[in-house]
Amino acid sequence: MVLLQLTGGPSPLAPEQIAQLGKAETSEDHPFRSYGYRALGHHPASYAYGTILGCVECPEGIPLQGEPVQLQSQHIAPGMSGSPVLDMQRNLVVGLVSETWFPDLSTKDRDTAWAVNAHVLSLAPLNLHLQDEPYPLRPASQPKTDMAEARAAVAPTERIA
Repeated sequence: MVLLQLTGGPSPLAPEQIAQLGKAETSEDHPFRSYGYRALGHHPASYAYGTILGCVECPEGIPLQGEPVQLQSQHIAPGMSGSPVLDMQRNLVVGLVSETWFPDLSTKDRDTAWAVNAHVLSLAPLNLHLQDEPYPLRPASQPKTDMAEARAAVAPTERIA
């Protein structure tokens, strides 16, 4: 986990373009979407989607700051670690992909993966704000370019007969 601090001016993104964090406890059975760097052939990154199953007990002997979030997805693979888990129903990032299960020859539980609950990001030293209520979807911001002016700039000035 890396926390960056912007210097030299405001964020190039509008506030509504910045992902909002929320706890995973109220995301049980919600669909999720993610994007990460699991190579598929010559494609270095790809999307993943699935279902947030809910929080599960911490494994014995592994010191964790919060309960892992179990995911069901056929797309989580090596390279996805750290990818956001976006609860599509609440429009909140509720976790970060941490691991996937590699089954034996029976292939049972082949679509099982886990994420770190975003709740841990609210703990010291990060102390990031988490939102409890769903984050409302808003229209995408419009480009600041005057499209008529841009088209006129690249269009030929004389017609060719």
